[in-house]
Amino acid sequence: MSIHKVWKTREKAITYLEREYPSRLVVAYKTLELFDLCTEAFNQTVENDDYARACGVTLLKARNLAIGSFGMILDGLGQEAGALMRPMIECAEILAYLRLKPDEAGKALSDQLPKAGDRAKAIGSIYEEFRKHLNQYASHNSFSEVAVRHLIDVSNNKLLLRRELCTKALDKNLRDFVVQCHLLLFQAAQAIEILGEETFLPIAISWERLKNRMLDVYELN
Repeated sequence: MSIHKVWKTREKAITYLEREYPSRLVVAYKTLELFDLCTEAFNQTVENDDYARACGVTLLKARNLAIGSFGMILDGLGQEAGALMRPMIECAEILAYLRLKPDEAGKALSDQLPKAGDRAKAIGSIYEEFRKHLNQYASHNSFSEVAVRHLIDVSNNKLLLRRELCTKALDKNLRDFVVQCHLLLFQAAQAIEILGEETFLPIAISWERLKNRMLDVYELN
């Protein structure tokens, strides 16, 4: 397969979104930019503050996963993009946990935080059902019909070596991706509040404005 063919589905996806839903694509880009803005807020004090360092590392990891997930969605690999969503959820839960227990930032940096399940219980995580869904269909290898239907051509039972653009799946996957990113960034913004009002307010305003635009352009109101 040539390099051009590797990115052909992505090129078609971007062309489709720029033509049909340019505002949705802009919101997706702005969402990724907000990851950088929040990470920079932690970066201001990261040298001398375990809390800022632990949160900053967590958010930067989430940002990198988000970029990977976004690219895979454009490539037509929505289920594989979902596999990256699983560790993103864990990043959101770590941010929430550290906000509630900032004194445990040192434990985070030495990899001694409680297990993920215990952290989820401590913060009253909203992700339990979503995590189960990802575990069943995206995060682990599975041969269930839902897990493999994008890999096999049902008309002849042959493997699908290249994904064609499916605009319906792209629309849904991009919407779900942006919503999950905003839920994660909400945790980031709350964690930033501990750093002080001067740092927190610009982030909170940016998040609120982008959330409202997301709800509008993705028709989630």
